[in-house]
Amino acid sequence: MTEFNVQDFISRESLTVPETFVESAWLGHGPFAFHVIARLKPKVFVELGTHNGFSYFCFCQTIASKGLETAAYAVDTWQGDEHAGFYSDAVFNSVTAINQKYASFSTLMRATFSDAVDYFPDGGIDLLHIDGRHFYDDVKQDFFEWLPKLSSNAIVLFHDTNVRERDFGVWKLFKELGETYSTFEFFHQHGLGVLAIGEVPASLAAFFEAGDAAAEAYRFAYSTLGANMNRNWALQVEQSRTRELGEWRDHARELENVVRHRDAQLAEQVKLLEDAQAKLAASEEKLAASQEKRFAAETARTALTEQLELQEAQAAEAALRLQAQNDTLVQLQAQREMAVNLVVRARRRPQALLVKLLEYRVLRVLAKLSPPLPKDMTQRFARSAQKRNPKRPIMALPQSSQSPQSPQGAVVPVVPSEAPEVPVLTKPPRDCVIVVSHEATRTGAPILSLNIIRELSRKYDVISISLLGGPLARYFSEESYCSIELDRATMSPAEIEVRVMEIAQATKPLFAVANSAASYSALPALKKSGVPIVALVHEFASDLPAHPYFIETLELADKVVFSTELTLSNLLENQHICRPPKAMILAQGKSEVPSSLVDETIRKGELAAIGRAFGSNPAEITLVGIGSIHYRKGPDVFIEIARKIKQRAPATRFRFVWVGDGLDPQGAEYPRFLIDQVNRAQLQTSFHFLPSVSALDEVYAAADALIIASRLDPLPNVAIDMIDAGKPIFCFEKTTGFAEILRDEGFGACIADFFDTSDMADRIIAALTSKDAAIELGRRQSGALGPTFDMASYVAQIDAVACDLGNAVAQRQEDIDTIDASGMFRTDFYDVHARKMSQRDLIAEYVDRSKTGRAARKAVPGFHPLVYAAETGLDSTRDPLAHYIGTGTPQGIWNALVIDEHAEVDEAEAAKVSVALHIHAYYPEMLDELITRLNVGSVFPDLFISTRAGGEDAVTQGARAYKGKLVEARAFPNIGRDLGPMLSGFGDSLRQYDIVGHTHTKKSLHVQDRGVVSKWSNFMLNNLLGSEEAGPMASRTITAMARDPEIAIVYPDDPGMMSWCENAEIAEDLARRLNAGPLPDYFNFPVGSMFWMRRALFERFLGLGFDWDSYPSEPLPDDGTELHAVERLFGALPQMEKMKTAVLNVVGTTR
Repeated sequence: MTEFNVQDFISRESLTVPETFVESAWLGHGPFAFHVIARLKPKVFVELGTHNGFSYFCFCQTIASKGLETAAYAVDTWQGDEHAGFYSDAVFNSVTAINQKYASFSTLMRATFSDAVDYFPDGGIDLLHIDGRHFYDDVKQDFFEWLPKLSSNAIVLFHDTNVRERDFGVWKLFKELGETYSTFEFFHQHGLGVLAIGEVPASLAAFFEAGDAAAEAYRFAYSTLGANMNRNWALQVEQSRTRELGEWRDHARELENVVRHRDAQLAEQVKLLEDAQAKLAASEEKLAASQEKRFAAETARTALTEQLELQEAQAAEAALRLQAQNDTLVQLQAQREMAVNLVVRARRRPQALLVKLLEYRVLRVLAKLSPPLPKDMTQRFARSAQKRNPKRPIMALPQSSQSPQSPQGAVVPVVPSEAPEVPVLTKPPRDCVIVVSHEATRTGAPILSLNIIRELSRKYDVISISLLGGPLARYFSEESYCSIELDRATMSPAEIEVRVMEIAQATKPLFAVANSAASYSALPALKKSGVPIVALVHEFASDLPAHPYFIETLELADKVVFSTELTLSNLLENQHICRPPKAMILAQGKSEVPSSLVDETIRKGELAAIGRAFGSNPAEITLVGIGSIHYRKGPDVFIEIARKIKQRAPATRFRFVWVGDGLDPQGAEYPRFLIDQVNRAQLQTSFHFLPSVSALDEVYAAADALIIASRLDPLPNVAIDMIDAGKPIFCFEKTTGFAEILRDEGFGACIADFFDTSDMADRIIAALTSKDAAIELGRRQSGALGPTFDMASYVAQIDAVACDLGNAVAQRQEDIDTIDASGMFRTDFYDVHARKMSQRDLIAEYVDRSKTGRAARKAVPGFHPLVYAAETGLDSTRDPLAHYIGTGTPQGIWNALVIDEHAEVDEAEAAKVSVALHIHAYYPEMLDELITRLNVGSVFPDLFISTRAGGEDAVTQGARAYKGKLVEARAFPNIGRDLGPMLSGFGDSLRQYDIVGHTHTKKSLHVQDRGVVSKWSNFMLNNLLGSEEAGPMASRTITAMARDPEIAIVYPDDPGMMSWCENAEIAEDLARRLNAGPLPDYFNFPVGSMFWMRRALFERFLGLGFDWDSYPSEPLPDDGTELHAVERLFGALPQMEKMKTAVLNVVGTTR
């Protein structure tokens, strides 16, 4: 009798009950699914053909319950096939819903098996389940296509190995594979084949090594378990049907009860109807009697109506008299308030009043000096004198009882109204500007708005507009000529636009300052009113990636001022746009915070709380963090820094205080986490939380240094205040603009690596060895950084920038005229969609987009407008192309030689240089198109073709049609995309040639719009290689490079203007390795990495020393890798080193 151990083939997992029970031909194999994945513990599991997910979720259930470190992938189109039947998206939606609980390790890939295979590295899959189309050729293709992806000891499962009807061919393939590989087969439930690729895993050896008797026992055991699972499914179905039947019976009984109830109601209604008919007859008799009475009443009513109308007319006349008196009273009251405010203003600044009086008298004298002065000049003196006349009448009020004229310093609230209001303002006496604040709360941006208003009021009459109220509204009023408060919480964007346009048209401001990207809703009205706009942006785009704040601001403002380079870079990376020419960097000034009206008792309580938190030990060094208890502000990071400082410097007395509201132990989870973090770090005696206080100046005085622990914070006001108080600050790299400022001023030792709390702790310990050391460091930082944050200088620079924008509208029209008249604008190149727009409208769009950097496109092949603007220092109000045309089209690095379809082919000239072309044919089936394009020419470079594993025969076969020479076709690992095979694979061979070309096959499966991919591919290949329509572009390029040895690189000129995006930091490192200078903000490059390159430049990139371990593994992100950075450096490096570049452009071909 054969003996065997049951535990060798049945485990506890084999007895698992599925959590997901759905109808499936796989039900009988569920027990083995639970067993095999628990025993094998694969790193990667892939299922080809998932349908409704029964088998896949059996595997996932075990991964989750056992805590396996397995990445699971389900690949299916979820459209069905001839064997499984075709079905709707309801199946995929159901599978997606179930997959949610496994989303941490499970990925659904809606793709064909052939498309999905590209996303997996070779040798990485440990368990593969094939259950797709069951025709012999299909399942064979699936197996051999995925074979390179399998690890050396992988297991493959084949379903339906015991089905021979309907042209099923799985059985045939499995039998053939059994001659090469170790296999085991279950016969129940349509059959399940188990195949070991290499060495059989010890955990499954019992199946593959079983004799006939043992194998039969294994099959019987799992057949029995499978039958039991089928019975459980049938039982569940039956129970479900029984429940449904019971529910239908209950529903029928409810309907019977409803019918009986309604019958009773109907009988009752019939009885009521009969009673009503009887009452109706009696009522008709009464009606006839009442008709006579009604006639008499009508006569009396007519007489009363006439009398009432006479009284109403008399009342209306009296109301009009009263309304006129009220209007007069309101006007007089407003004028009185206006006069009072003028007196208050004069008292506050008496010297200004004296200056105005002197100006008035001088101007009066000058106004009488005609002759000798010209009459128009003396008239201007007279008008200026009248504006300063101390006896001038108070500004006239509009004739509206609803909206009296706003007096000096008054807040005019504007609320939605169905009828348009008469504007409440006229042009102020002095030149006027508008300052927009997104709200009037006591927070950073509104406080900055108040300080800007205060500074601008020294020169202008300022109209302040607050889009939402708040406690600062009265301060806005005191500092403004007129303060207007809107309510964006209740007003629609259209209502805000109407009100802002009324204000702008009535006051005629020289310019507007919109503080904060959140003020964007005021910009459309200002733009339509022709008001030049300076927008101040302090926020990080990554905080609000989907909000229109930033794009609206970029498109509508004439100048965009970012407080730090970090905030601008964050926007460029987030929106994937070029650096906007209209952008500038300007650190904000130190804001004066209006004092709060705090009760003396509260003030004493705050001072006592500050004293307790900061202590009184003169030997302690106190580090402070300031901000609300919020994840973005980083109090948890601050606590971790404190822990490491105490751990690394136990002998130094450090004290830590976090100041900010929100620490409610009974509230949200985050504050409770912070308290627990302090306790676990054993910081109870040295760490203190202090609620937000109005006496921040006392906090600054008590602290020895500030740590900016925020995850993102451009230029926090508290840090500026600490610098002003003479206290040092420490921060992390890439989290705040202070990192840039500290580094520029020589305080790099105060900047820790990005969120490296150990590095931060070490830097603080090294810098703050004593209280005196903290004082000295604060003194030096304050001396160096203080001038950076001068508010008067900050506002003066904004004023200067805004004044320069005065002719921006006229300049834009002039630039459009210049470009239109030149005939240089290439509509076929610029407009990829061939829209039904006039050329002038397209030019206007081009001009506007060039200024914003968003969706910016070139208008002329071979000319990069943003490179031209950067190199010539062109003002952002000027369009680079228009300026280039106006100055006679000067040559520079902004130009590239254009090789088009009319360029000459000279075979004799081309023969003087050796040329190789590398084609990466990851998709061998697409090679034919490239060969056909190359064969159009008469100059044929030597071919080097790389492909993926298993593709050598296909590409060799495809290259036979090539008229030139195939030097080598070789398969490489699926890593490094197309650049790895070129640099690390064929690099040494290609460097022997004078000119190296590079192209590749491309499907871009992540792009859903296949028309976009097709247009992109045709654009690239038409220009790079040529076609019957475009002609022999490759031959033309080789000829041009042979004639001009200065040409370093040639590539298709993509009309889109792109930037570094998320690749700048990587590119900076690569540039250092290339011994190249600083990266340019604007540059051209071969998008898609398709080019012809001179050997000297090619060897520079070979010198980077990339090997196969240098490249990121698949699947790659869309941006932010070494490969994306190298792609951009192909074009940027020649520009940085003033090498000559040529571009390719076939008329009518764009993307």
